[in-house]
Amino acid sequence: MPVRKDYGSTWEQYLQEEQESIDILVFGSSIAYCDVIPAIFWEETGATCYVMAGPEQTIPLTYFYIKEAMKTQSPKVIFLELTGMFYNQYGDFTKVNVGYMPWSDNRLAATFLAAEPEERIGLLFPLYIYHSRWMQISLKEIKDHLQPQRDIFAGYTYLEETADRPLPLQERPFSAQTDTYQKNLEYLGKIEKYCKEKDCKIVAYVAPAKSQIPEEALKTLAWDVGKLQNIIFLNCYPEQNAMGIEDSQDWYDSLHFNVYGAEKFTRFLAQYAKEQQLIPKVSQSKDTRLWEERLDWIHGCLQTRKNESRSTKDGPV
Repeated sequence: MPVRKDYGSTWEQYLQEEQESIDILVFGSSIAYCDVIPAIFWEETGATCYVMAGPEQTIPLTYFYIKEAMKTQSPKVIFLELTGMFYNQYGDFTKVNVGYMPWSDNRLAATFLAAEPEERIGLLFPLYIYHSRWMQISLKEIKDHLQPQRDIFAGYTYLEETADRPLPLQERPFSAQTDTYQKNLEYLGKIEKYCKEKDCKIVAYVAPAKSQIPEEALKTLAWDVGKLQNIIFLNCYPEQNAMGIEDSQDWYDSLHFNVYGAEKFTRFLAQYAKEQQLIPKVSQSKDTRLWEERLDWIHGCLQTRKNESRSTKDGPV
């Protein structure tokens, strides 16, 4: 299988984290792993954070991700991005989302309960899907599989580019009046129950986007989530001005922030967590050097962007 180091489902790197060292986990789809920067969260709160999301990930698959991720970590809070409540039953990345999970009971459950039937053979026998890659495999790729490294971004996928034109607000063709939405709601209830057993609170949020969930569907979602006791619902659409989001520089596309927007959004989430008293009093992680390195790295990325922006406006810096 190809080595996977970004764009979600990065299980090999996640499992390199010291056990019981992560205070907060973030789940969802690309809207989670492109928008939340764990090092910025740590800078703001002192709480360690990791994004364990997957591309176009459905809520049933997220349920099995949460159960698997909590085999090695005991987070006090989970942030769960909820746009996946309106996805189709199956996405385009089931092979990735399930295929990169560790071999476990949760992977098998995801294969039979949340994956398309036609994908099951390849998920049970990956050689069936990837056998044609044998001539492409390099020694470096083999080494990366055998000796995976910790992710300097802690699950965040760094997006540098800015959308080349202003992005208008638009509604996505989402509805809460579907059988798939009801199935997702059932699995959200399972997530709530499981996290309650683990003494872990859930912040279920809708991330800012230019391509938005329709207002009627959003109201239904808020109502349904409000019935679940262990979940705080957070609609971030009205908060973009408070975040300081700038249309001219903070968007990668209509769904995802670039690194500028992600920094602002992460600081907003961190502040919200502090206001709601969700931050553990003492961080579990003792490896502050690692988190300082992660923070230095993202600050370097942000400074590069700022220098490039100044160079474009004022000439070379």
